[in-house]
Amino acid sequence: PGVIALAACGAPSEPAPSQPAATLPAEAGRSWERALVFTTLGADSTLVVPWIFETATRADEAERSIRSWMYRGESWELFLEDTWQSRPTSAPWRLLPRPGVRLVVGPGDALASVVHSSPSRALELEFLDSRVEWSANVRESITMSAARLHLADAAVDGMVFDLSRARETAAGVAGDFVVLVSGDSLQIALQTPRVLDPDDETVPDEPWSGFARLNLRTIPISDAQLVWTGRQAFYRARRDVPNAWAISSAASGLWASMRVRSALLAAGEGPGPRFPIEGVFTVAGRVVFEGVEYPVQGFYHHVQNP
Repeated sequence: PGVIALAACGAPSEPAPSQPAATLPAEAGRSWERALVFTTLGADSTLVVPWIFETATRADEAERSIRSWMYRGESWELFLEDTWQSRPTSAPWRLLPRPGVRLVVGPGDALASVVHSSPSRALELEFLDSRVEWSANVRESITMSAARLHLADAAVDGMVFDLSRARETAAGVAGDFVVLVSGDSLQIALQTPRVLDPDDETVPDEPWSGFARLNLRTIPISDAQLVWTGRQAFYRARRDVPNAWAISSAASGLWASMRVRSALLAAGEGPGPRFPIEGVFTVAGRVVFEGVEYPVQGFYHHVQNP
């Protein structure tokens, strides 16, 4: 895994690329995911806006989707959900605009902002300077940048975590990811490529990977283990979902515990008896890193296959 730390102050603006680092050849039967997660840094009030763009290629078309949520005032709202088919292209991982979603691209094919407008909501996610870039391989990358969210009534500064992942569609949806923030002192981004099933003991859990940025120092993480320490029933999907976790990484000296503050869960369609799940959570807890404890808050994206 490689991490490139970029200058945080006084550096020219380097917006996130519209073409993610995580790419595979554009063949049928492959999928790409790109998640943009804006979050504030302050502990007093939390504002989280995740965007998830997905593309799955078939022989004669590509299925695309966009979903976006907002967490504000202690509650979640799904304000955008759009799925459509498009013609195959040589670069299916590229983000495409849609009615109500405009992509502003700067020099070097860099994504400068994402703009949403509808009768009920208007917002713009503006990328500022890049801070950290991490990649494990050609399939997975994360970039953390300073960002500004423009709302109808205010402009809010924070960070955006830009996650790109590529996989074979037959492997199922990509796994969970989490971002944790303790003000300007500590930021953590971790992901796992495979969907977790804590009840299936026949398949070993894969390590979580990503990075931590501690007081302007970047630490790559490739061996993190995440376990559910609490769960609750989600009857609509006929399965349990997590509501508390513990994370540990022996190599980096990281330990964390977190619980759900607020959740929005959706059950998908399937043959049953259990159904797929997508959940967005705001979380809060504590991280011990190199012997120092930090209070953290953040975002967790959770999925379960049929």
